[in-house]
Amino acid sequence: MKTRLIEQSWNDVAGSHRELIGAFYDRLFQDYPQYEPLFDRERMQGQMDRMAQTVALVSQLADNEAAIRPHLERIGRAHAPLDLDEDDLRNFFRTFVAVVGEYCDVHSDIWSRECEQAWHAAFEQIVVPHMLRGMQAS
Repeated sequence: MKTRLIEQSWNDVAGSHRELIGAFYDRLFQDYPQYEPLFDRERMQGQMDRMAQTVALVSQLADNEAAIRPHLERIGRAHAPLDLDEDDLRNFFRTFVAVVGEYCDVHSDIWSRECEQAWHAAFEQIVVPHMLRGMQAS
């Protein structure tokens, strides 16, 4: 996995993280309206901040699975009551990677097929499996 591309692309859009996360949720709810009722609009800003922190952690530690595993499993446990499955996580992350790519196209010259594949690999190989483990442990 090309973790350097993940970290560099996330850092390249650093001034736009809040806007990017907001655009992600807008797109998620547009493409998958069934997820919108799962989120409390009054607590959305806190959710967005936590997501930005988690993505920053993934961008820094994608190549250190032992360090990131506890955090991702904890997130999975927190999401267990929502009764999500692997397909739901993939919908979430596909949408997220698409939005990151759009922001990188505007704010950076790093986005490429290789960068997109690195993000997908991080989610498929690390984020989704550990979140699922956390969801199933609850």
